[in-house]
Amino acid sequence: TPLDATQRVYADAVASSAQSLLTIINDVLDVSKLEAGRVELEQIDFDVERVIRDVLDLLTPKTDEKGLELVADLGEAAGRRYRGDPTRLRQVLLNLVANAVKFTSAGSVRVELREQGETAEGVRLSFAVIDSGIGISAEARKRLFQKFYQADGSITRRFGGTGLGLAICRELVELMGGGIGVESEEWKGSTFRFWLVLPRAAAIAEVVPAPLPPRVARPIGGRKKRILIAEDDPTNQAIARAVLETAGYAVELVDNGVDAVAAAERQEHDLVLMDVQMPRLDGLEATRRIRARGGLLANLPIVAVTAHAMTGARQEYLRAGMDDYVSKPYTAADLVAVIERWTGGDVPRAPATDAAPVLNVPRIDDLASIMPRRDLDALIDTWITSTRQRLERIEAAASAGDLEGVRREAHDLASTSGNMGASRLEMLGRALENASRSDDVASIGALVIELRSAAPRAFDALAEHVPASSAA
Repeated sequence: TPLDATQRVYADAVASSAQSLLTIINDVLDVSKLEAGRVELEQIDFDVERVIRDVLDLLTPKTDEKGLELVADLGEAAGRRYRGDPTRLRQVLLNLVANAVKFTSAGSVRVELREQGETAEGVRLSFAVIDSGIGISAEARKRLFQKFYQADGSITRRFGGTGLGLAICRELVELMGGGIGVESEEWKGSTFRFWLVLPRAAAIAEVVPAPLPPRVARPIGGRKKRILIAEDDPTNQAIARAVLETAGYAVELVDNGVDAVAAAERQEHDLVLMDVQMPRLDGLEATRRIRARGGLLANLPIVAVTAHAMTGARQEYLRAGMDDYVSKPYTAADLVAVIERWTGGDVPRAPATDAAPVLNVPRIDDLASIMPRRDLDALIDTWITSTRQRLERIEAAASAGDLEGVRREAHDLASTSGNMGASRLEMLGRALENASRSDDVASIGALVIELRSAAPRAFDALAEHVPASSAA
C-alpha cells in the first residue's frame, strides 16, 4: 500500500538494515566455507571484460550518487576469453571496487587489467583497482587482509562492514592460484592489485548446442493460475498470499512438507513456492518426493523460497529437483517475475502502462514538504541527469542483446522514478524489468521506444510542477 513520507523513511531504514545484515551473514558464511575447504572452483570459458563491466554496472548508481568517475582500462585483454571461475573473480572484483567506492568521496575509481606474459599454465593477468580515497596507513596495511580487521574503529562507525571482505578476497585469489596486495598512502588513495594465471579459452565452435527441452505450460482454459505455497511461518504466508492474490493468482497454503506433497498430488497446480526449512518434512525432501511421483508432477515448476543466504545454495536446490530460487526478503516484482518465467502462457500482468499518470503529484508534494527548496532543486537535477544516462545504458544493452543489463538498469529506473513521483516512468521500468526477465525481446524493443518519449514528458512535467528556485 502507499506510504506517506515519514513511513517511507522508516521503511527505507528497515530495508537498509536488513540488507546490511544479509551482507554480514553472507561474509561470515563465505569465510566458514573457505575455512572448511568447501568452496569448489568452476572451470569454464568466460569473457573477462563482461565480468568487469557487470561489476561496474552494478556500482554505477552509487558512483553517480557520489559524483565519482568510474572507469575501466582493459588494454589488450579487452574482449578476450579465458578459462576459470568467473563467479569467484566477479566476487573479488565486486568487493574491491565496492570498497573503493565506499572510501572515496571525490575523484575516481579505476579498474585496470593487463596481460603480463604467458606460462605453461596460461596467461598471467594483473588486475588493479585504483581509487582517490582516504588511503590506508602503513601500520594498517600490515593487517589489512586479516579476518575481522578494519583500519580503526572509526571505519566501522562511519562506513560499516565486518572486516571480512578483504580476507575473503585474499583466500579466493589464493584458492585460484594467484596473489593479492595493496599500495596506499593516507589521504592519497589506494591501489589493490591481484594476479591470476588463466588458460586462454578454447576457440568457440561453430556448433550451436541443443537447448534443454522447454517447459510447456498446461492449458488453463481461462482460469486463474494456481500457486501452491508451502511455508510454515504465518507472517511469510500472509505476505506471499497478499502479493500473489493481488497479482491475480489463486493460492493454496500448506505449512509443512508432508502436506505440500499431498496437495501437489491431490490438485493440479501451475507452480509450487517451496520453503526449504519446514516441520515434518523439509522442502528439499518434499521436492524429491513430488518428483518421484512422475507424470505431470515430474515437470511441475518448483521454486525454492528461503532466507538461506549461503553462496552455492541455489545449486543445492537445483540438484534436489527445484527449478529456481528466490531469496527472502524478496520484492513483489521479483516473486511475480519468477512465477511468470516458469508458468508462461496467459499470466497476470501489471496494469497497462497507459493507465499510469506522468507524475504522482502527492509524492512530489511530500518531498517538497520535507526538504529545503535548494536541496529539492538539486535532487531533481541529479535525478534527471542520472535518468538520462540510465536510459542511454538501457538502449545500449538492448541493442547488444544484454538482457541482464537491461533488467538491472530497468529495476533502478523504476525504483528511482517511483521515489521521485515519476509514475509513468516507474511503470515502464517495471514492465521493462519483467520483459527482460522473461526474455521477451519484442516487448523490450517496444518499451525502449516508449521510454524515449515518456522520459522528456516526465522531466518537463516535473519542472512545471516544481519550477526551479531562483535562490543562488
